[in-house]
Order: sequence, then C-alpha cells, then structure tokens
Amino acid sequence: GRIAVKEAMKGTNSDGSSAKPGAVDKPEDTYDDAAAEELVRTKCTECHELDDIENYNDGEGADRATWGKVIVDMVEEGGEYTAEEIKIMLEWLVRHHGPAK
Repeated sequence: GRIAVKEAMKGTNSDGSSAKPGAVDKPEDTYDDAAAEELVRTKCTECHELDDIENYNDGEGADRATWGKVIVDMVEEGGEYTAEEIKIMLEWLVRHHGPAK
C-alpha cells in the first residue's frame, strides 16, 4: 500500500518535480499513454466513475504529490495496485489532470 506509493514517488519533491539536482523531468522511455489511460480506466472505475478524476479539485487538477496522496487514500480504501501500476497511473494523472497552467 503506502510503501508502493512511496516507492513510485521516490525521487520527487513535494511539488512532484525531480529531486535530483540538474535532472530534467522527462517521460519514461517506456511510458505508453494509451496503455496508461486504459490502466486508469480499469483500476479506478472498480470503485468510482472517471468523472471523479475529471472533477477533482473543482476540475483544476492536482500536482504529483497530491495525486500520490489520492492514490494512498485509494489503497487505504482497498485499491490493490502494484508499484509499477502506481507509477503509470500517477504519470497519467499528472499529464492529463495536473495543475492548470
């Protein structure tokens, strides 16, 4: 649960940016947006509608740290995700529902 989320967020600051000095935040070479969206659709809708994601924070989205906390809450509510699934879902949430620019 919490350990998997912490592992998935390792190396990030509280705002979700990279904690490594001089590091450039870039997508994982293996990140597949379509597969990530399908994973979110499959896992997240086991307990709630996708509208809950789209409307989170009055539709304003959230940063990586906040989405990580949301995932922790989902794990505490019974969500079962691997560390890899958490990384992928977290990346998708930040890319598609990150803070409004």
